[in-house]
Amino acid sequence: MRTVSFKENLTFLYDGMVSSNALSFGDVDNDGKNEMFLGTTSGDIFIYKFDSKYPWKTAGNLHMITSVGCGPVCNTGKNLLVCLTVEGWCYFFDISPTNDESDNFIPSTPFDSSSRFVGEEAKPELENDEGDAISANHSEDDQFSDFDNLGESQNDFNFDANNESMNIYSNAYTITPSFQQKLLPNNKCFCITDINKDGEVELVIGYSDRKVRAFKWSENEFKLVEEWTLAGLLGSVSWCNNPDLQSVDLIVSQPGGTYCTLKFPDSDKVNSEFPGPYLFYHPLGSRRARNPDISTEVIGNIKRCKDGETVYYSAICTLDGTITVVDYDRIIWSLIVDRKLFSLHKIDIMGDGSEEIVACSWDGHTYIISLDQDVVRFDFPQHVASFSTGSYCSTEKDYNKPCLAYASFDGCIRVYNNLPLSSISIKSLESDLKQNAAVKSIIDQYFASSPDPTKATASAESILCQLSNYALYGLSLNLQRRLSNPIHLVQKKRKARSRSPKTTKPQS
Repeated sequence: MRTVSFKENLTFLYDGMVSSNALSFGDVDNDGKNEMFLGTTSGDIFIYKFDSKYPWKTAGNLHMITSVGCGPVCNTGKNLLVCLTVEGWCYFFDISPTNDESDNFIPSTPFDSSSRFVGEEAKPELENDEGDAISANHSEDDQFSDFDNLGESQNDFNFDANNESMNIYSNAYTITPSFQQKLLPNNKCFCITDINKDGEVELVIGYSDRKVRAFKWSENEFKLVEEWTLAGLLGSVSWCNNPDLQSVDLIVSQPGGTYCTLKFPDSDKVNSEFPGPYLFYHPLGSRRARNPDISTEVIGNIKRCKDGETVYYSAICTLDGTITVVDYDRIIWSLIVDRKLFSLHKIDIMGDGSEEIVACSWDGHTYIISLDQDVVRFDFPQHVASFSTGSYCSTEKDYNKPCLAYASFDGCIRVYNNLPLSSISIKSLESDLKQNAAVKSIIDQYFASSPDPTKATASAESILCQLSNYALYGLSLNLQRRLSNPIHLVQKKRKARSRSPKTTKPQS
């Protein structure tokens, strides 16, 4: 395993604490250039565009946010920003690419602790033991941590070298939800995909009570479509293409490095063997797991393009450091690292059409793994609160580039959008010279008139070997072998001594 270093990055500021699933990328304003968005446990959403370290647009008073995402959840072909809270609220944001006041975007101010939740009735003020009025929306201890006293709060982050307090809200625009609906509480993660082959996507939400529920947008609200009950606590929800059935399979991670495939009843088959929703449990190597109760993450639909064929796999990682690539019940390969992995994603980091697996640990160690089990490691220098991968556009004239995003505990998001990885596997200079079109053309022209093709091929390989040694060490192959042989050096010294004339001392 080799270690790589990424230096060029963008820094963004946020305020509050963030959960592991509340950082993501997507084209929320439908302009073709991706944005980054983050939700905090204090109910704030920060949307970042281009390379400005301050949020582009913000929203507040949304309760404790557990996960965020982007997609056409209303089946209109337009991406919407989706936000879920632990209380069960689901919010949509229809975001405009402009900042005009006609679009109801106004410059934001620091979070007002007295403002109430959208749609919530005003609650009467209460009095503490000393007769001072406090808001019913906040506890007595929370009144000392309001953003009105931001300069005296522990949440006041000093980001610059001069310890100057930065107001991250001053340059942003406040947005309000376009839609809100109370679903079921204690949600943990979600994904947006078409699970029943009807051409319309569903919102699939995983809950901490071992439930997975699928909702569909119908008649201006979300309606429950299906529900599954799992045997163990789920870690994450994903999906994978099933080319045999030309459908999408939902996959949910289970403790101990296993996962379940959730099936939707096939409407094409009237006399189906399974009339309702059902699931398949994939035990894999659960009996050989180091800890059968360890939390597990899963990511599906990892694409591999090779020899004109496209194949999709799934990957699983556990908190004790086990990474496994599977094809349903078949384990392709497994890898063990000495870090606690909490986040699993995928990314096409080399731009060749095949995706790589990216696993991140709490202490910042990030493993980028190809489906051929080639591994590189990047060491992020801080502890990580949330991690995500995707594509991001850093300037207005730029395009979406693959990137790694780390939300640390110091109120900063660092995005590495310049990933100079041409290959994950370890290659020698000689192998690269063989694949170089210019070098190959010169050698073919040089040996074009050779009468013996076998000798010409051997001579070409010898020239490539000497060329790589000369590029690395500045010496020819024969001279390098002679100088690297200690016996040759000893013999050379002996010959030099034997050839030197003997001198005799004059007699007195």
